[in-house]
Formats: sequence, C-alpha cells, structure tokens
Amino acid sequence: MEGTAANKKAGKGVVRTKLRVAIRFTTEMMLARVSVGEKGEVYFVGQPYVAKGKASVFKEGKGNRLGAEFGVRPEDLTMSFLFWNFKKELVADTVRTIGCRVFLLEAPDGKRRAKVYIAEKEFFPLKVEWSKLDGKGEWKMERSLEARSFKKVNGLYLVDGLLFLGPGWRTQIDFGSCRAGLVSKGVPKDLFSPPEGKVEGGGDGKE
Repeated sequence: MEGTAANKKAGKGVVRTKLRVAIRFTTEMMLARVSVGEKGEVYFVGQPYVAKGKASVFKEGKGNRLGAEFGVRPEDLTMSFLFWNFKKELVADTVRTIGCRVFLLEAPDGKRRAKVYIAEKEFFPLKVEWSKLDGKGEWKMERSLEARSFKKVNGLYLVDGLLFLGPGWRTQIDFGSCRAGLVSKGVPKDLFSPPEGKVEGGGDGKE
C-alpha cells in the first residue's frame, strides 16, 4: 500500500509525507516493511501469530518522523495490538452505525492497553483507543485510531483510509495505491523494496 500521511497540530500548518507499507503473511508470522518519506526512515515489523506474541520492530535510517511528527507507531499499521493479552470483553457498541464487540487488550509489557472495537459480522477492527498509566496509577487514553475506508483488491479487503487522533493533533493516512494477492500466485519481487527505477518516499512538505 502506498499513499500519504498528513498531520495537523493545533495552531500549526499541515505536514505531509509519503508512506509505503508492505506486508506478507507466512504460516507462522506476519512480516512488514514500513517506509517514510525520502530520507531512508524504514521499519521492519515481525508479528508471530501465537498468543501473547510480541511484535519485533527494527529500524533503518535516521530520525523518527513517523512517531514524532505523525503520532504513529509502525506496528500500528500492521495492527499488532490484536495480539496483545486479552483482559476482558466490554459492553457491545457501534462505530458509524456498525455493531461491534469491544475488547480490552494489554501490551505484553503491561504498560499500554487497547480498547478495540471489532465489527460483529466482518470480524475487523474499526476503532482502537490506546491508553497508558499516568503518575497516579490510572489508565488514561493517549490516542485513538479509526478505519475510515476499505478497498477490495483481488478478493481481499484492505484498509485504505486511517485516522489517528491525539491531544491537539490528528493524522490522516490515505493509501491511494493498493495491491494484494495470494502467496500461492507468487510474491512480488519488489514487495519489501521500491520497484526498480522508482524513488521511494518523497512528497515531504508543509502547508
């Protein structure tokens, strides 16, 4: 998936960058590569399917624009929070009129929690609210994520629109270009690298 991330902070202009996310689902784990902008900021994410499997994140390049400027962790884009420890199921709710079951999950290190709204029929997360412990030992929401739009490619559904919200800021991610397919039909040679002759990232700027 390739597209653009745009962040708006209170009292400031819009900051934009190109974003590319490539994911492969193997029999044992999910592997992903997330590239940001044009200065070589690249993240590799590995997520085992096993219960309580912790995501591994490795970074290449300098800077941390994804987190510092856009409020997004690379593992957010692969929805690794779905593999956090189950705490309990909460009262059912709706997201944009869609009925959802609501689950409270906790990160393996016990420092963060995620309240996840999963569509009852499609079994897909539509909304996430992350919280962390404050100085008083109470859980305080720090940011949220909402899936805004979906796209069907070769019979597979992809999320092509995401909205992240935090105190005084918002980040909209739109993937204008999406490709998907089954491994049985071949894995693209350029899955974890930009296509030959193509400049990865770019499009950085402010408004």
